[in-house]
Amino acid sequence: MKCIDAVEGLIISVLKEFFSEYCPSRDDSEYTLNVKIILKAADRFVREHKEIIGDPEILTKILYEHARELWITDMMKRHLPEETDIEKERDYYTYYFDHLYTQGVYPP
Repeated sequence: MKCIDAVEGLIISVLKEFFSEYCPSRDDSEYTLNVKIILKAADRFVREHKEIIGDPEILTKILYEHARELWITDMMKRHLPEETDIEKERDYYTYYFDHLYTQGVYPP
């Protein structure tokens, strides 16, 4: 196993465990803030150890998309009525998560 695979696997495992313990009982903005902290720590680690990966942004993107997908899947499972346009709702939840993550506040 390559070092980058180990780092990616470890952080994905942390994100899954964090999600299962933290969501759905807590506030969405707190979840995204804590995900941001986890991803910043992973990003800092791989930037400080350049021998692990040439482009740390690739890892950050993969981890971010994984954390977002965990959250979106859960939100859609808990909040969507059966007769819903799934793609439209997925797009909204993607926007919602991205906005919370980048801005730290709920979208308008």
